[in-house]
Amino acid sequence: MRWGEKLKEAREKYGYTIDDVEEETKIRKLYLEALENEDFDLLPPRIYSVGFVKRYARLLNLDEKTMADEFKLMAYGQEQEENNDNNDIGKIAPPFGPQNRIKFKNVFAGLLFLAIALWLGNFLLAYILDGQTADSLPDKTPVVEEPVKNNETAKNGQPRDNITEADDLSVLAKGKCWLLIIADGEEIFQGTLQAGAKQDFNFEENKQIYLKAGNAGGLELSINGEKQDELGQHGEVIEMEFFLEAEDQ
Repeated sequence: MRWGEKLKEAREKYGYTIDDVEEETKIRKLYLEALENEDFDLLPPRIYSVGFVKRYARLLNLDEKTMADEFKLMAYGQEQEENNDNNDIGKIAPPFGPQNRIKFKNVFAGLLFLAIALWLGNFLLAYILDGQTADSLPDKTPVVEEPVKNNETAKNGQPRDNITEADDLSVLAKGKCWLLIIADGEEIFQGTLQAGAKQDFNFEENKQIYLKAGNAGGLELSINGEKQDELGQHGEVIEMEFFLEAEDQ
């Protein structure tokens, strides 16, 4: 009779299931089945495995020393003195040993899950910002040229064609749109507007406005209550700069 069959036969004789033995001995079912099937590659280091054998044999009223000696002969090739087992304490199993194969699989699975989670997170962030990425977001304190009013010209001598005199600015989201508005170098709004959302801005002083939108086709711009021309296509990123002049100036 095979060594492992002795354990199984004795267990069944007493009417124990593997789960019963696991509960009584506190030995994992995986190791109990490995002992009965003589699948020793699944067992932990030698000192622990020998202890499992003795505990299992004791429960089944088998000669624990005989069972342990036979186990060591089969599993490790030769019998050794009991006190030599103590030398195994603190030893680390070989990194590529059979008992660690399952652990390496778990580590690999964990790394794969982490990579997928990071990719999915970046994808969702890009979707929320309507295609915006961290690199495309403008500096919160961009260099803004000095405002040019009426017939004044820019430093290069050419008239500025994006200058508007106004003191009231409204934006209406026709679709989901990320938006940034900066007035005289100070950020006054940044966020994602949902369809139907509206933001109104009133200024008592002249302001140089910088506006960037992540979905030009989803944004409607009004100045002093007057709706402006379409800013661009759906999904198009646009930037514009204009001057708002307060009426009381």
